[in-house]
Amino acid sequence: MSAEKEILQQITLLKSRLDSYEEYNFHNDKMLWQKLRLEWNYNSNHIEGNTLTYGETMLLLIKGQTIQEHNIREFDEMRAHDLVIEKVRQAALEHKHPLTESDIRTWNEIILVKPFWKDSITADGIPTKKRIVPGKYKELPNHVLLHTGEVFYFAEPQEVAPKMAALLEWYKNHSKELHPLEIASLLHYRFVRIHPFDDGNGRIARLLMNFVLMRKGYPPVIIRSAEKNDYLNALSKADAGDMDTFIDFVGKQLVWSLELTLKRAEGQPIVEEEDWLKELDLIKKRLEVEHLSRRPEKTIELVGERLEDSILPLFEKVRHVIQQFGVLFEKQEERILLQRESMTLVYTGNYPVSPLELSRIIMNKQISGLALESNLVYYRMLENETTFSVDKTIVMALEKFGYTISIKKSSIGLPLKSWDVSLTEKEIKGIANKTGQQILKQIRELSGEQLQE
Repeated sequence: MSAEKEILQQITLLKSRLDSYEEYNFHNDKMLWQKLRLEWNYNSNHIEGNTLTYGETMLLLIKGQTIQEHNIREFDEMRAHDLVIEKVRQAALEHKHPLTESDIRTWNEIILVKPFWKDSITADGIPTKKRIVPGKYKELPNHVLLHTGEVFYFAEPQEVAPKMAALLEWYKNHSKELHPLEIASLLHYRFVRIHPFDDGNGRIARLLMNFVLMRKGYPPVIIRSAEKNDYLNALSKADAGDMDTFIDFVGKQLVWSLELTLKRAEGQPIVEEEDWLKELDLIKKRLEVEHLSRRPEKTIELVGERLEDSILPLFEKVRHVIQQFGVLFEKQEERILLQRESMTLVYTGNYPVSPLELSRIIMNKQISGLALESNLVYYRMLENETTFSVDKTIVMALEKFGYTISIKKSSIGLPLKSWDVSLTEKEIKGIANKTGQQILKQIRELSGEQLQE
């Protein structure tokens, strides 16, 4: 007997046992659904690079608490994914509602939250940036350059619409004749081969797979991030024509979900061997939240320390980056600005800035913001008489219990830092490099020159 047939028989037997508990409906079991929902959110997003731990995921989705050491986009996308899971579940339960392209595009629009720029690599291996528009089919190829040097081809942009229509027609025609595991696995795989969106394709593929399974009365499949390599290897074998391996891989994950659901139906506890690690992680994260809730208020001493080891070093790093563009312009101007209520003041003290002197000014004059403003005036490289200038401002919001950093007129920045927490070297370099990237982008756009970013 093939591995695929063995897994189908095992799943059919487990589903039959579950169906024998006629009064039990896992959708109404809040404890089970919470566990499945958390596992699904955490693992599906973790596969795609989200760095929230399981404990942080639980704090966010169940307690509504966050630990401000992640990119805010990670929190937003986790919340959004959780929202889509509920939408997928409700759609699966509404049996008269057919699966449509509109559903899929809406799910993608929600999980990606809002448009953003993403680092990318062309099929030729050239680094580039791509603007991601949630819910919109790709307009440029998103083929992948493999480590072997070969290019893996997905559908071309002009092929997406007809291929998606054909995929849903195929699903409609085969959903009753194939085993739910087979149709769910095949729908997942065929969607991935199209890769219709610029981002979020993996998460959508897993949402589609679980839509099919839940519509047929099965609990959702959880593909664990710890098994990411096995998952990708199974997909690669499917690319080579071995679909049975991928179906078998998905089937083993479905066995776990069914056995967990059966335990609840039979009144058994659903604690797993490694759940103690998840609980320990949650306790640690709660401790961090409590620590953050007791952030110290700003004082002359604390502000002075952060100016010395974080804020002024960041300003120096950014100044160094901007100075490298100076040769392209007629002149460079810079100044440190102080914000007090609705008034902007120019710092006229000595340079290099004295951390102690500046901290006293901040505290005595109730300064709420500090900024480094740099202007690159009159671009030299244009042949005609028309020229332009570029400005860039790094803004520090000086709040009662911490400070934030952002690049003006952009979505780039760092979340709130407690006054007793310094910036890391990685964070300082990150802001400085983003500044350089943005200046280069402005030059490219304003000059019309095709510079490599």
